[in-house]
Amino acid sequence: KKHLAKDFYKDRFCLAVDIEWTCWGENRLRYPGNNFNAEYEAKAANYLGVDISTLLMCPLQPERAQEFLDTFDRWSQAPYLTWTTDKAFIKTDIVNEEYFNNDEKLDTDIRKFLDRLRPQKGFFGAQIDEPLIRDDAKAFALWENEWRDYLSGRAEYLQANGITRPEETVEWKRFKGLQLGSHLRKMYGLFDTKGAFPCVCIMPTYEGDASRAAYTGCCAGLPLAGTDLYRNGSTLEGLHLQLFKNAMAPGKAWLLPGATFSCKTPDNYKRSISNGIVHADGVHMWTSTHFSKYRDARYYWRYGNSRPTLDDRKRFDLYNWYPWGWDVMAERYHFAAKNARVLANRQSLADVALLVSERCKLLEGKGMRYWNRCLAVYNELVRAHSPFDAIFLENMTEEHFKRYRVIIAPNLSALTPGELEKLRAFTAQGGILLTTPDFATKDEWGREAKMANHFGMRFPTDD
Repeated sequence: KKHLAKDFYKDRFCLAVDIEWTCWGENRLRYPGNNFNAEYEAKAANYLGVDISTLLMCPLQPERAQEFLDTFDRWSQAPYLTWTTDKAFIKTDIVNEEYFNNDEKLDTDIRKFLDRLRPQKGFFGAQIDEPLIRDDAKAFALWENEWRDYLSGRAEYLQANGITRPEETVEWKRFKGLQLGSHLRKMYGLFDTKGAFPCVCIMPTYEGDASRAAYTGCCAGLPLAGTDLYRNGSTLEGLHLQLFKNAMAPGKAWLLPGATFSCKTPDNYKRSISNGIVHADGVHMWTSTHFSKYRDARYYWRYGNSRPTLDDRKRFDLYNWYPWGWDVMAERYHFAAKNARVLANRQSLADVALLVSERCKLLEGKGMRYWNRCLAVYNELVRAHSPFDAIFLENMTEEHFKRYRVIIAPNLSALTPGELEKLRAFTAQGGILLTTPDFATKDEWGREAKMANHFGMRFPTDD
């Protein structure tokens, strides 16, 4: 067995894999059962040289799950985390919203989960998957007191600016992210005090309602987290990943690619893993069902004479595994493992920044105009081979303003007075700010505001 310190992720580029004992979806739990070979799965992870594995086991068949766990534990060299989709938790998942503001129940259920798994020699902690705020009304009822406290600290400011119903503005959306972050930090603390290592996968929500898991709020203060982008080696994946890492700082950020479930060509698959190597602090591959060297006949099967098994996106599951997948993944993992110390704790030397405002994305709701404009500029900078960082305006510090010579801020229309003042000071000290004609045309709640004409030269555009 490999020995891992609790802070193993701090001084090396980390490699992880997700192992599924059984899967979910249409007809998945019927004959023939698709229960995978634990010894083979463990040896495959050993060959890849992973630092840690995560195990997803169906909570509906505990005796068979325990048999898989015992065998995997015997053969795996790396420690492993077990998914918190477990009967110990409400509705078999720790990310259930009923744990919000229910600290005693959360503590009890975590203890119950850990007590059952501690006898396993390789057990290291818990993998938490995609905490989201799905129901605004339920969240509002659970966090009513916290919302009241939040408003009390801003009451005078909101009143002075004519905001009488803050729950209908971006204030509520930003508050949700902050509360989710507070809940996750509390969850991390409960695992840590019990001697277990927790890791969370945060779902990207910027192509929809970003307030369900806004990065700048829910990532703050977490020591380690991953995000499952499934953007297949694209520049959109790079943009997401840079912003996620910026939101996680000084914590560590991992990329969870979707293997051949998501990447349908060898080049896309290689680029996706390479995006993680370039921009993240680790790669955590989901999942063995799709990256396995051999196609498991007990999983990829046709239901009946004509009806194929479908995945959770209603696609033919037969086309979610490809024979080239294992070789691509093994080559990238071996490369990263060989250079793990060099890849750890890198610092960007770029003096150009692409500035993205989470507030502007929250203001447009499910719209994509602002997000697509930021992606367009990101694409142009990549094509220009110009080193740059993508960062959130909300996370800009004095150190950032000193580091960058040029800041590019497309369609940055909504700003707080403090943010506007920081950008004004940046340009006054010789910094170059490139933006678009709608710059600072709205206040922080999205209402029309006086344009910041004093920022200097304006050029006509077709926008």
